[in-house]
Amino acid sequence: MRKFINKKQKEAYLESPVLLQAGILFFLAIALYINTIGFDYALDDTMVITENKFTKQGLQGIDDIWSSDAMSGFLDNPEKLLPGGRYRPLSLTTFAIEYEFFGRNPFISHLINILLYGFLAISVFFLLRHMFKFQYQKPWYLTLPFIATALFTAHPIHTEAVANIKGRDEIMAMLGAVIALWMILKYIDTRKGYYMVIAALSYFLGILSKENAATVIAVVPLMLLVFRRESSKQYLITTIPLLLVALAWLVLRYNALGFWTNEVEQVLLLNDPFVNATTAERYATVFYTWLIYLRLMFFPHPLTHDYYPYHINLVDFNNPLVIISLVIWLGLFFFAVIRIWRRDVVAFSVLFFMITFSVSSNLLFNIGTFMNERFIFMPSLGFVIILGWFFNQTLRRAIRNRLIYKRLVIFLVILVMLAGSAKTVMRNLAWKDDLTLFTTDVKTSSGSTKVNISAGGKLREEAMKPGNEAVRDSLLRLSEKYLRRGLEIHPRNYQGAILLGHNYLDREMYEQAYNIYDFVLDNKKGHAKAYNNLHHLVQKTRVAGRPDISIRAGKRILKDNPNDNDVRFDMALTYQQTDSISKAVNMLQSIIDRDHTYAEAYRELGGIYGQQLGDMELAKEYLLKALEINPSDYSTVQNLGIVFAQERNFAQAVTFFKKAIEIDPGSENAYRNLIVTYQQMGREDKAAQYMQKLSRLKQR
Repeated sequence: MRKFINKKQKEAYLESPVLLQAGILFFLAIALYINTIGFDYALDDTMVITENKFTKQGLQGIDDIWSSDAMSGFLDNPEKLLPGGRYRPLSLTTFAIEYEFFGRNPFISHLINILLYGFLAISVFFLLRHMFKFQYQKPWYLTLPFIATALFTAHPIHTEAVANIKGRDEIMAMLGAVIALWMILKYIDTRKGYYMVIAALSYFLGILSKENAATVIAVVPLMLLVFRRESSKQYLITTIPLLLVALAWLVLRYNALGFWTNEVEQVLLLNDPFVNATTAERYATVFYTWLIYLRLMFFPHPLTHDYYPYHINLVDFNNPLVIISLVIWLGLFFFAVIRIWRRDVVAFSVLFFMITFSVSSNLLFNIGTFMNERFIFMPSLGFVIILGWFFNQTLRRAIRNRLIYKRLVIFLVILVMLAGSAKTVMRNLAWKDDLTLFTTDVKTSSGSTKVNISAGGKLREEAMKPGNEAVRDSLLRLSEKYLRRGLEIHPRNYQGAILLGHNYLDREMYEQAYNIYDFVLDNKKGHAKAYNNLHHLVQKTRVAGRPDISIRAGKRILKDNPNDNDVRFDMALTYQQTDSISKAVNMLQSIIDRDHTYAEAYRELGGIYGQQLGDMELAKEYLLKALEINPSDYSTVQNLGIVFAQERNFAQAVTFFKKAIEIDPGSENAYRNLIVTYQQMGREDKAAQYMQKLSRLKQR
């Protein structure tokens, strides 16, 4: 076990007000994110909470959570849609427990995220305190552990992980990893075996929260090399338990997912941003995103949740920024590999960043998007250690005057902290709900098809809410703007096309709505929503007096689904509107030929023959057949009453009008027909009796 360098450093370490520092960092974390506590669910919260069938089962859903892909509760067959699979049962379990005891309650979820982030800040502080116990000095607020943890806590790049409830998997994964590293140092310093047990358990909980925690196993030997002088035996003692835990996790993962790696059945742009890229473009774009990550570490503005195509465009190696990125990262790598053997803290921090970033970097695996801010949540610890080293060591060596050094560092740290904290608090506001998030970030990620479609969809949803009639048209127009932009970027974004079709329907732009649905069906035959909406267009245009579009839309559906009798029925109603009686009859007859139990077709044929063609025998035949299939259909019973009344078979007419009243006691029309029939029969007493009932009905 390594000793303190001198008595003065040991005293500074032991006398440091550790609880005060931990408390300050905890409350800093709370203060930075307290404004999220009243926010709603947003973004991926739908997948893990509000629309996740396992989570919504509460405690009963936990078995399914632990035995399935993390997306199985939201998606059918996620292994066919998402490359690599997702196994994160622990974080999902926390959501299920919340749902069991609190139901749909974003307040509780945000509160837990904030508290977990506060505990993470404390854990990072204790890890760094044990890492740097041999470089300790006074005053405590200028020590590297305190400065680096404060900078970590306030870094705005963390807003996605904390302000978005789903980001809990990032917090829990890092919490498990950090505690594991801390406990390993405690074991090395004390040789007490229970610290290794805690380390292994924490590591296990971390990777059960999110897979990227597994990478810290490669950090352990580097940490011991730089911060402790230990034998090869100790490297094995500290690494083997973590390897066993990782193996256990792999077995659990395989049993749940059924595969190590998978290939999706249909590669889509929104699941694979490189689907249209050459190999050179893919890797050039990956290296380009690494430069963006680096910039965000130093200057986290602007921030966005959406880096989907094409907020970032595909680039090639002829782009100078790609070359700059390669030079920087290769330089950092070679510097770290060379300097790590000299037990260099900056080299360790660079390798910590690279190792923990590796699985999300897109270099080893396709992660389904160009990049995301949450992917450098854990790696950012390496960055703030370098910053802390700069303030604590580099400037100390460069400035010999202790007073000047102290004042300069205090000024610089406060300046950085204020800037980071202000940005964090302001960025949090975007995560209030989906509408706020999408309409905020669409201005930053204007080239992304995903956020444009998301913003357009949420604006449409907002427009259609009761009470928003005054602003409905303006919201729908803005929605249309974003939806059209999303389709310009990616014309085969069929979800966006369907939403745009909805907009056109709501604004009574029927021709445009038809063209949208026709486009979707031409390119994606069998698209259920396109068929359903096109059917709705058939019905709506019939009512709106646009039979031309109604008939055209119906024919478009029948082109792919000739046996869709519901569409045939609506087309028959439209033909009646246009006085194309023969076409209506032929359409209804074609329904009966396909389905002898389609009561509505018999009923309409009965109505046509009785009211428009004057063939009462056929009218009765079809209506009685409809009645046989569906005895409780009001229209059928009412029409039969009318047919019998026209034949002057008043007794039968009365029977059917009374039955119509039984089916629909509030039908004034049935009462009137019954009154007229009694009058024709000369039964004024009965007519008067039902007149009184009709009068009472009107007074209700």
